Amino acid sequence: MPRQKAAHHEPRACAWTHSCRAREKSVDAEQTAEENSHRRVGVRSRAEVHELFEKRVSDYGGRVFRCGEHQICEQIVTVLVEGGRRAIAVPPGVGESWLDASISWIVDEGLSFAQIEAAQGVLTAATVGGG
Repeated sequence: MPRQKAAHHEPRACAWTHSCRAREKSVDAEQTAEENSHRRVGVRSRAEVHELFEKRVSDYGGRVFRCGEHQICEQIVTVLVEGGRRAIAVPPGVGESWLDASISWIVDEGLSFAQIEAAQGVLTAATVGGG
């Protein structure tokens, strides 16, 4: 019995496959846009955002103090003095009104790791608008 050669056919699903892949890419792009939009439009209330921020700060051993703009310097000095901290590293641009003369402020303009480690603390800032 003679062997028959298998017929070589172009896949009929080729156009359909390309169409499906194009639709998948379109759906993926829409899903990605939708997923990214949630990052711009939150579902948490301001109070929940503040609470989550405080939790994350505390997870890293930090503390959050709530005060008005006019109370920032006093709050910083109180916390540092109570903790026995007098030499504190700060990033450039921290408001001068925050920096009381009773504390030695070390502005980080290229401090080495060792210099930062030698400081008794680091002051950073975060502002969260609230209603």
